Amino acid sequence: FDLVGGLADVVPTAHYMMGGVVFKTDCTTDLHGLFVAGEDSGGVHGANRLGGNGVANSTVFGGIAGDVMPGWIKANGEFRAPDQEAIDAAIARCQAPLSRRPVRQRRKAPDAAALAKAEASLGTVDDADLRAALARLGASIKRN
Repeated sequence: FDLVGGLADVVPTAHYMMGGVVFKTDCTTDLHGLFVAGEDSGGVHGANRLGGNGVANSTVFGGIAGDVMPGWIKANGEFRAPDQEAIDAAIARCQAPLSRRPVRQRRKAPDAAALAKAEASLGTVDDADLRAALARLGASIKRN
């Protein structure tokens, strides 16, 4: 593909996913002991942000969370050991879709003549015309 001389398709796309954890200005959440910063939260930008602001978001709010945590730990005590069984179960749930074998489907495209025939029969059409065009197209696919 020649990006300089050719045309490039430009379409809207979701290229990242912002979190959505609601947090307070000190990066605490309603879940006791959970602090959130950067793209794990909605950040100051909500569910979207301008390109390039992700690092600033993480740096600023990560710094705030880091400053607040020692006081929180002093007031609330230290954390208990994590529940390894719950962690393993969560990891297994996340990895399950990745362990499935992909399903391969091979379909050949219909030949140009069949497409031209189907296209020629289209225009102002009724149900019978559509059924006939689909039948011709389906026959072409089966031959290939």
